[in-house]
Amino acid sequence: MTLIVKIINVGSGKVLDVPGSSLKAGVQIQQFHNNDGANQHWGLLPDPSTGAYKIFSVASGLYLDVRGASTANHAAVQQNTNIQANSQLWLFLFTGLGTNGVFTISPLNTASNKVIDVTAGSKSDNALIQLFDPNDGANQMWQLVVIDLQSDLPGPLSNPCAGADL
Repeated sequence: MTLIVKIINVGSGKVLDVPGSSLKAGVQIQQFHNNDGANQHWGLLPDPSTGAYKIFSVASGLYLDVRGASTANHAAVQQNTNIQANSQLWLFLFTGLGTNGVFTISPLNTASNKVIDVTAGSKSDNALIQLFDPNDGANQMWQLVVIDLQSDLPGPLSNPCAGADL
């Protein structure tokens, strides 16, 4: 079973979005107002050996990835083919804010100690998503809204891991 979600930034109220519904690997992810498009829906595949999740775009079937497996500030968060790397495994870490399930999202290559960040704390459509040092900013805090629980989906979900539990 695979959990399908929208990932909403707490600071802007906008959602993670694949620009123009692109199907190309290497396209940097942005935030955009919610239009409920498949390019704003994300599948979560648990990795039982690490406790992390692979996150993929329902529209493109490509995985959320840190460009070049970088551990630097300002590293682009992009969609990419499945390269079986820690730069495509993500940890959802509770922030302790309220009871609304607010998380930071961090790549498993934890040597980076970085989180997903909306560039410059922007509240605008098309603001790019990057890695940055944690700073407790609302631009680094995210909520998950469950859209669906799927099984036997095509593409990356043909062999899903069971037990998605957020």
